[in-house]
Amino acid sequence: MATVVKDRVCRQCGKTFPGGPRAWYCPECREERRRDAWRRFARKGRHADRPLGSIDHCSRCGKEYVVNSARQKYCPDCAYEGVREVDRPMSRAWNQANKDTYYPAKNESRRTERLCIICGRPITAKTATVTCDNPDCRRERIRQRQRAADAKRRGKAPPPDYTPTKETSFSRRRKPSPNAP
Repeated sequence: MATVVKDRVCRQCGKTFPGGPRAWYCPECREERRRDAWRRFARKGRHADRPLGSIDHCSRCGKEYVVNSARQKYCPDCAYEGVREVDRPMSRAWNQANKDTYYPAKNESRRTERLCIICGRPITAKTATVTCDNPDCRRERIRQRQRAADAKRRGKAPPPDYTPTKETSFSRRRKPSPNAP
């Protein structure tokens, strides 16, 4: 497994230091920022800028809301989307930067051309299918799966022309609900 502690660049002084994915500052700058924050807190005292229960305006829609926590920026209607707007670009950037490390098999399967298991033609569909757009291939695949299911019910081996795939794995198929009509 890859380690998450890598060389990072300090956003304050530009020095390189070993840190985790959310480390923005080197240990020296981090300590300096902690001291500054403590000084600001000591100067201000224990008085909140926005006391809990006070009224503030949503930074997304401008509507008034009651403050429930110190870091609250959005009204309850905008909170979910407001947080996602901030999170999406960071997630996309991280996924793009780490796609070769964390998703190599998935990316490789996207790059390879898939072939129809019946006729051998390339599959153009973006969904998980094993047959091409030809209706004859689809019908033949349905026949193969039905023969394999019939053979399984009889306790025999599946027919020789049957090629199992993820979509036909019997162990992964959901069992019908006992309450189903």
